[in-house]
Amino acid sequence: MNLSKTKINALLALALFTFAFLAAEFRFDINIGLLAGAERVVLAQGFILGASVLGFIGYAPLLGLAQRKGHSLAAVNAAAVPIVIPGLAQIQFPTGPLTLEILGRIAFFGLGLLGAATHHAFSLAFQDGPKLATGAGATYAAGVVFDLAERRYMGLVMLGIAVLSTISILAVEAGADPNLGLVVFYLSSGFFVTFFTATFTQLAPRMHAPALWAGMGRAANNACAFTTSGISLALVTSGNVALIMIGALVLLVAACAAFVAAGLFRLPQTEQERKHQQLAEEALAAPTIEEQRQAFITDHALTPREVDVLVAVT
Repeated sequence: MNLSKTKINALLALALFTFAFLAAEFRFDINIGLLAGAERVVLAQGFILGASVLGFIGYAPLLGLAQRKGHSLAAVNAAAVPIVIPGLAQIQFPTGPLTLEILGRIAFFGLGLLGAATHHAFSLAFQDGPKLATGAGATYAAGVVFDLAERRYMGLVMLGIAVLSTISILAVEAGADPNLGLVVFYLSSGFFVTFFTATFTQLAPRMHAPALWAGMGRAANNACAFTTSGISLALVTSGNVALIMIGALVLLVAACAAFVAAGLFRLPQTEQERKHQQLAEEALAAPTIEEQRQAFITDHALTPREVDVLVAVT
């Protein structure tokens, strides 16, 4: 990967954001569990992820407002930092469950703003780059896997990860070691995050509002976690194994249908295949000898006898 200073800075910013986000989420979950009980963790985590989605979505209009007032991108980032710091301090050193939840949501709203800015910068630096997924998954191995053959098999890899996740759920519910589910969960989470990030950062420069769409991959990932956390918790706590298995299979089928509709199972052309197709199209588009001869006759207003001579000569 040919890395310029701009790309290196974008990679470092994305890696730093990913580390800060995951570390803050981990510490928040641990402390909420200690202060409010394990049953509160999933719901509280859903709220902070929802707050981060609002930050990701709110970045673009804030950036537009700042630019209209003559401020730079750095001004938006600087405004988000004071929002984040008190919340992160509370997450690290909590004083009470209610304070932790309130300031935690504020902190993750600020992290959403910073994350959107980071993804926007990354999208601008790596647009049309052949190693986009590797950069997006700099903190995961998934990016390297996705970039094989110019991200040709990214959709198929995601199908495999989705099937593996479903199998692990079914296995755990059938009595397998719960650690199996944890291993698959942490393995697959990197693939999901990288898939969303790479897809939307590649799409963003072609959209009307690139600043909004660049971070929408992470926002979509968090939004899915936020909207499904309550349902997932209700299913797990119900103890109804049959219902859990049916729900997992229904979600897998729905995901496959969405992938088919989006065309992610169609193998895109490689660079060599695109060159061959371009040459073939150029050959088909080239005028035939008859078309060239007719154009010459028209341009030079040849007489019928001159046309006969031209045909005989050519």
